[in-house]
Amino acid sequence: RIVMFGGGNGSDLLRSGTDNSEVWELKLRVGWEDNLVDSLPWRWNKLHNGENDDSAEPTNRLSSAETLCLGRCHSSCKVSPDKVVIMFGSGRPSTNGIIAFDLDRNAFHRPIVNGIVPKPRFTGTAVCLEEGYILTHGGYSTQELDAISDMDILDLSAALDRRFDSMPVDLRRPSHAEVTDAHAEANRSYRSRAIFQLMFTGLMGMDNRTAALFREHDEELRGSASEAAEDGNDGSSDSDFEVEEDD
Repeated sequence: RIVMFGGGNGSDLLRSGTDNSEVWELKLRVGWEDNLVDSLPWRWNKLHNGENDDSAEPTNRLSSAETLCLGRCHSSCKVSPDKVVIMFGSGRPSTNGIIAFDLDRNAFHRPIVNGIVPKPRFTGTAVCLEEGYILTHGGYSTQELDAISDMDILDLSAALDRRFDSMPVDLRRPSHAEVTDAHAEANRSYRSRAIFQLMFTGLMGMDNRTAALFREHDEELRGSASEAAEDGNDGSSDSDFEVEEDD
């Protein structure tokens, strides 16, 4: 089977469309390896309805912040035969969150992560290394409205108390605040206002009112991040995983 996580739509990554947190599988019929044509038709099945999946078990329901990990331009790596790690993603706001999916149980798993928390981002890249690390690079932060050029290392075996020696690691870099449910909910409210404004004006482009709305939302996100920093929230917690940043 092929499993598809979330995504998004819209003609502009930042200003149109919506993020999606559904999980689907494409079931391939027996014999597809030997004769692809004869194995047709294949069938789509929905495994999870996303944030508002009331039919899911309570432990398998996604919070507003968790849905961002499945939004547009997220990164994902299959780290074992039955586990997929999904991180970052979503346009407004971007997230620095991480969630995992159990392919055997078709259920979400929440790894606890500690260490230096990266900047929220989407459109970055990620690769799983044989040594049990996930290396991520680049992306774009909608909170800072800027491209990201750093690299981050996620240690999937932090209990081994090992060091990543392939490249120099800067352990003195600041940790960034985690993107919370409040940030995600503010994003939903912002989108509703922006869509209403576009419908009201009847314009395909962005008028002055809508442009001001985007600027207002950017200031709200930056203000929330500043409040989190003042509260001393470094985004870290006890964990089986560990994040290190490479300069």
